[in-house]
Amino acid sequence: MKFFSFFITIIFLNISLAVSATIKPNPNLAPRQVVSIQLRALQKNDVPYPNAGIEQTWEFAHPVNKKFTGPFERFSLMIQQGGYKKLLGHKSHKIDLITRSKNEYFFNVSIVTDLKEKLFFEWHVKKVRKEHNLDNCWLTIRVTPPKSQYDSI
Repeated sequence: MKFFSFFITIIFLNISLAVSATIKPNPNLAPRQVVSIQLRALQKNDVPYPNAGIEQTWEFAHPVNKKFTGPFERFSLMIQQGGYKKLLGHKSHKIDLITRSKNEYFFNVSIVTDLKEKLFFEWHVKKVRKEHNLDNCWLTIRVTPPKSQYDSI
């Protein structure tokens, strides 16, 4: 019985550590850091548990973005089944600033998928104003569907 009790305690400890590993938005994170956190999470989506990367990405979705893509279950399906699924488990990524203003940054994100396909996304990050505990945090307001290097503009 003691072993069983010990085993259950270890499981709950591991679950709480996994949940606490999620990075929360805060005003000290720069726009590029927000994009990087999301990309690294999607790259390792199932670590430390299934779809942890999608959950991390959701944490940094702007409230306006969440209105259009949420609730979380819908957002998760959009990532897993739509054009964004190539972000899951991608091999590498590069973040380049396109333009910025006082409250908004646009980045070109290029990724190399696990099948060595190169794709491009525009990642739009906006500063939140007067939103409870998110005031002055940079959050993702939009990510364009992927374009391959062969797509015309």
